[in-house]
Amino acid sequence: LLAIVNSPVGRRLELNFCQYVYKIFKVIGSFLLTGRTLGPEDGHSVLDVDRWAREQGQAELASAGMCIRLADLTRFFSLEKARATLVSDVKLDDALCLWVFLMQNFARPAHHEVDIDLYVTGVQDGAAAVCLAQHIGNAVFEAARADGRSLCKLNFRALASRRPARAAPRHEQDTYAPYRDNASGFPQADERLLYWQDLPKEARCADFVGVIAQFFNFEVVDDQGQISDELLDFIVPNANGILAFQSGFNTRVSSKLEETLWQRLSVKVEKAGAKMVFISNSFSFDKSSGKSGTAPPDAIFLQKLLERNQQLWSHLRDAGLKESGRFAVDQMAKWLSGTPMPGVDYSAGLGSGIAEIKGRYGFPEGSQQEVSEYLLKRFLSERNSSPEAWKSHSTFQPGNTSIMDPLRDRDRNLEATNPVLSACRNLAAA
Repeated sequence: LLAIVNSPVGRRLELNFCQYVYKIFKVIGSFLLTGRTLGPEDGHSVLDVDRWAREQGQAELASAGMCIRLADLTRFFSLEKARATLVSDVKLDDALCLWVFLMQNFARPAHHEVDIDLYVTGVQDGAAAVCLAQHIGNAVFEAARADGRSLCKLNFRALASRRPARAAPRHEQDTYAPYRDNASGFPQADERLLYWQDLPKEARCADFVGVIAQFFNFEVVDDQGQISDELLDFIVPNANGILAFQSGFNTRVSSKLEETLWQRLSVKVEKAGAKMVFISNSFSFDKSSGKSGTAPPDAIFLQKLLERNQQLWSHLRDAGLKESGRFAVDQMAKWLSGTPMPGVDYSAGLGSGIAEIKGRYGFPEGSQQEVSEYLLKRFLSERNSSPEAWKSHSTFQPGNTSIMDPLRDRDRNLEATNPVLSACRNLAAA
């Protein structure tokens, strides 16, 4: 992993520390454990960071050892008694992360003892999120036990937040549905919750802290734009511990608060004698188009997960596809409803072009939410009315991408059977 460490050099940079983080991400652009070149447009490799730093006139960065593996930064997996905290909004990508992390811990020597807490954040239905997380934890235990090896003592629990999201995130409706349906055969949400904000200090001091959700926006910054130092303390690791951020969307905050927030957190981590690591997702973006990558529903890793637990991963895969669909129609609905966006002027040709598309396909007027719901309902209705046309183009065929990603669908003939797909291409052209 490419790590930007809260090193002595990083601490001396103080307010500019975050700027150097993003500069290095921009140049390197990916996580590589080898020294091979990233690509012709980059011209740099992991082993070239020293050269880049010298070119930028930052000689001290060149000797700071900024690019090293996570295993070089923490002894977490070698500690006989260890504690970890993960901050998550419990959706498909978080479920994958949690599964791998728990599996890695079960691979420890049998005499190890590990406590792992998952702090739920950014959702409305905290009880269902907790239930899903516990379902994953139990499934991992069963899968590890089925391997026939001696397991370490691992205690896993998920805790809800006392500050639920104002609006349910896109993934919640489909991902949490079976945990609220007594007929589904899934474990059911229990309203008797533990809250991570209620934990005493000694119960939340972790050797490893991983933040894979918008902890800052949902928990640390209040409605008046004030930063809570007390809540920042919940993600500060023990001495010699490590705080790892999945950076980008998850670490985005108001520009007015950015420098202050990162400075306060950096000081807290430094005082604790710990390190801070930023993990970028830039490697998952296609370099030619700049678009984020996708995983086909029949990817090999998903097939292996289905073999481990058919019920859990079949549901999560399908919920991920539905979330992808909702995301796609939400993006279309922004434009079709004329939602104000920075830099977008509907008064010129764009507005008339969108009006023509709406008239051609019979799309109604309405708010973004109303248009989005209409598009998804119509897409599914049209698809169900032409099952033969979709049979040979099933999203479960190798190489296909998301059902609601028409701009990447390799067979454009599907547009002839579904006007929502065709409208999406026309909208992109407009």
